[in-house]
Amino acid sequence: MLNRLIRVLVVSSTAIWPIAIWPVGTMGQGLGTGPMVAAPAPRLTFSEAEMALARAVANSPELADFYGSNGLQTVFSGPEAAPLRQALIAAVGRAGEHGLPPHRYDIDRLRSLDARGLDPPRDELAFARVFARWTHDVGGGLVDPRKVEPTIKREVLRRPAADILRDFVTDDDPAAVLAAVEPQDPRYKVLQRALGARSELIAPATLPLVPEGLWKPGTEGPHVLALRARLSAIGIDTGPATLVYDTALTDAVRDYQQRAGLGADGVAGPRTVAMINRLSDSGNPDIAISLERMRWLAGHDLNARHVWVNLTSYTAQIRDNGAEVFDTRVVVGKPGADYRTPEFSDEIEYLVANPRWNVPRSMTVRDYLP
Repeated sequence: MLNRLIRVLVVSSTAIWPIAIWPVGTMGQGLGTGPMVAAPAPRLTFSEAEMALARAVANSPELADFYGSNGLQTVFSGPEAAPLRQALIAAVGRAGEHGLPPHRYDIDRLRSLDARGLDPPRDELAFARVFARWTHDVGGGLVDPRKVEPTIKREVLRRPAADILRDFVTDDDPAAVLAAVEPQDPRYKVLQRALGARSELIAPATLPLVPEGLWKPGTEGPHVLALRARLSAIGIDTGPATLVYDTALTDAVRDYQQRAGLGADGVAGPRTVAMINRLSDSGNPDIAISLERMRWLAGHDLNARHVWVNLTSYTAQIRDNGAEVFDTRVVVGKPGADYRTPEFSDEIEYLVANPRWNVPRSMTVRDYLP
């Protein structure tokens, strides 16, 4: 990879110069006898710092692509690069808003390096790797959908990290470049708001947990104080701090249940208690999974005219310019490896109206014949 990186650098250093110039009028007569201008000799010597950076990025094809085309010059190091570092730190600092694990992006280390100054190439590489990781995850998903489930046939369309990094270091607004990598579909923003609302329902970890049980109005005990403390900490009025599960606490529990999407009966049962005791939203990954699925589609223009089939709701829509123009119910395969409808995206090439359909022989033999 290191040799390949140097070759990329050599090509990029000579490509802007003409290889040869010959007079007009020599076409059909070979190259003619006009004056020739030789291309400059390719660059073959590199400083110790440049070679150190080349070795550091050699195992990452996308970073090798960028730094090779950038003359092996650092872009995150030095006082002049502070806006780039701060834009990246701000972006990955919002990982939780995307349902992505914050620890994956070394946010504390980046902040520390930014505060004390970078020591290239090691610290330069720390920022570059987080940049590549972040744009990969937020711009196309943390995981490969084809490895999640055999029936998911989706191919993620990603913009190469090297191209994004080129724009990032040359644009007047690097933060806007990173923001543009995120999915722009309004449904993604709705999911983000829902995830944020969930996070607001998490009480501080320092508060005592509510004991497991089925706590109903009229009961007394320490579980009542724990309920009041945790609900009050997230901004829900629980009334006077008594040991009795009174009307005010019943209303508070009902309010929490409505916000959390639970059955709102005012009774603190096992499921409600488990939700109130959460230390993070990781125990309820449904919204985070939906955000990940939307990131798999980030490379598609969802405002363009397309057919959207929702397998879980047995419906299909025709959407145009972001609006639904037609909807209908559809039949999908039942659960099971041999029956489940695959998940994919493709172009519609033709349409058959009222198609004739018979039970295939394979299905007849497998499902109907003894």
